[in-house]
Amino acid sequence: MFENLGAFFAVIGTIATAFFAWRGKREDTTQKHDDTLSLMFKAQSDLVKDLSLQVSDLNTEIKKLRTDNENLTNENRELRIEVRSLTNKIDEMMTAN
Repeated sequence: MFENLGAFFAVIGTIATAFFAWRGKREDTTQKHDDTLSLMFKAQSDLVKDLSLQVSDLNTEIKKLRTDNENLTNENRELRIEVRSLTNKIDEMMTAN
């Protein structure tokens, strides 16, 4: 009778060990999955932050380039007026001679 009782407890122990091992494995897998998701979201957040900074820097650079372009356009306009004036003076001098 006690011989069967030992086998019975051995089977119960094996089943309990298997259950807790499976449960622990499942919890480990869930934790690893959660850790992986956390790392993925952190990486995505860091990437969005870096891209936002790059966009901000590019917007600043574009604004600066537009200002430079406007200044050069105005300078070009003034130089064209001066060139026309000088061309007219040269034409007058040529016709006077």
